[in-house]
Amino acid sequence: MNAPIRFTDETSFMLADDTGEPDLRYGWSGPIPSKPDEPPQLMASVTFSEPSGNQALDADESATLALQVRNDGRGRATRVKLSLEPTIGLRGVTLEPAVLDVGDLSPGASWTGKATLRGAHDVSAGEWTVDARVEDHYHFDAPVIRTVLSTRAFRPPLLEVVRIEAEDGNANGLVERGEQLNLKIKIRNRGAGPARNLVATLKAGDSSILGLGPLETKVERLDPAAETTFQFSVLVNNSYAGPSELPLNLEMAAAFLNPAVRSPLAVSLGDSGRRIVEKRYKPTDTPQGPIEMDDVQDTGLGELPDRVPVDENAFAVVVGIEQYGDKVPEATFARRDATVFREYLARTLGVPTKQMVLLIDGKATAASMRKELGARLRDRIKPGRSDVYVFYAGHGTPDPSSRSANLVPSDGDPDYPADTCLPLPEVYRLLGALPARSVTVFLDACFTGVTGRGDVLALSREERPVGILPVAAPVPDRVTVLAAARNNQTSSASGERKHGLFSFFLMKGLRGDADLDQDRRITVGELAAYTRERVRDEAQAMNRRQEPDIQGTGGDRVLRVLPGPTRDAR
Repeated sequence: MNAPIRFTDETSFMLADDTGEPDLRYGWSGPIPSKPDEPPQLMASVTFSEPSGNQALDADESATLALQVRNDGRGRATRVKLSLEPTIGLRGVTLEPAVLDVGDLSPGASWTGKATLRGAHDVSAGEWTVDARVEDHYHFDAPVIRTVLSTRAFRPPLLEVVRIEAEDGNANGLVERGEQLNLKIKIRNRGAGPARNLVATLKAGDSSILGLGPLETKVERLDPAAETTFQFSVLVNNSYAGPSELPLNLEMAAAFLNPAVRSPLAVSLGDSGRRIVEKRYKPTDTPQGPIEMDDVQDTGLGELPDRVPVDENAFAVVVGIEQYGDKVPEATFARRDATVFREYLARTLGVPTKQMVLLIDGKATAASMRKELGARLRDRIKPGRSDVYVFYAGHGTPDPSSRSANLVPSDGDPDYPADTCLPLPEVYRLLGALPARSVTVFLDACFTGVTGRGDVLALSREERPVGILPVAAPVPDRVTVLAAARNNQTSSASGERKHGLFSFFLMKGLRGDADLDQDRRITVGELAAYTRERVRDEAQAMNRRQEPDIQGTGGDRVLRVLPGPTRDAR
């Protein structure tokens, strides 16, 4: 407080500004209170509350600190002030007011107030700490109350249509021209963050389909895993001459959901009315949309790391094939490895979401993998400036005739690898032909044992055997490969971790655990050494042998610079 104190007589004062006039910004003026004969005993409490119920301050959320001060002593507390002082601050958290005037408190009296916390859209994940200090004019102060809160970075919603109920107007059991059609559309938020200011609009692609009543409805908030139902009515005009499947779409927009989700509604002329369509609809306008991260914290990875600045020169292709069909056993947790690793590429290496391709299960065909690893990357990357990352989790198989290793696409047949699978030498040739600055390949590839022409032998669900490079394939310049295991070893998946061991420790290493020399830089070589040691030890505890391998000459390349000052390695 820099305002001068001007005494008006022996028993009173006021706070004055530079001109000598009273400055009421600082609260009190008037008679100086006398010191009480008996001391007060001030106690304070702080209670945090927020609307989502997760006991954390989320991005784009306002929360409340409920404050209470009481006097449990026998003397009066005089001109009490409560100050809220952050001791661990985070970007994107604001608090107001920071100082509150409590006033005088008689013995047994109490005071209540509140302060508002706001998490900005770019708030980072971490802990935010604030001290509540209650001060009495005569220094009969209360013990400091420290409140530690968790903050959560922005997590996008993921909206999908999960149920449609169509009711025909004339109740004859058919959807026909010239009648009213009543639609009840249930949607679910399958993402990790709430959808705020949700607006759903029914769009008709033909002027002969007329809206009856409002075709737009709003919901203030839809929390993760929550559902809501929208109702609309339309008239299919007798003049309608379009396709039997009515061109009806539901568009859903919400704060920070970009682009909007557009889902076609499968309602056709001639369908029976009063029916329920039990089908999940995937958003058509967001093929690379946010992924569901609901139980990442249950795997030992902890909260998702804070996002690093976007690297506009970086590109990635991420493949995860868990379900192959009846003939090939599933590759346990491969889908999860890929979807979570995609998030880590964005958060730890700065790869823009728009420059990542995610191929999961049936989308990872041989043709699509060849296209994305070859022509599509070649057309998109920036020559001499782009760093390319390729992640593959799924099955692999050797070709008995050539003894080379093959990645098994979703439409591949391990019995005929030469005709249906992707040989690693071909994959490396495609990547080596890219005009990229560097290419880093992560292979959590596996197969479940082969005899003859690749007959699959049944093994446990938690064992994903690997046969990588029975005959070594040359790795081109500027390409570095981190593989899950050496020849003739098995790549294990952990039911406890819900990941393949190699994928799990890749992500642990990228978080910062692989900074072995503690210079705040993680090189490819350090990541390889870290995964080799951790995977080997954990596999041994499972009575298995697995030791990740590195191929290529890019071991010294820096993958990530961790926050904080860097230093030369000792």
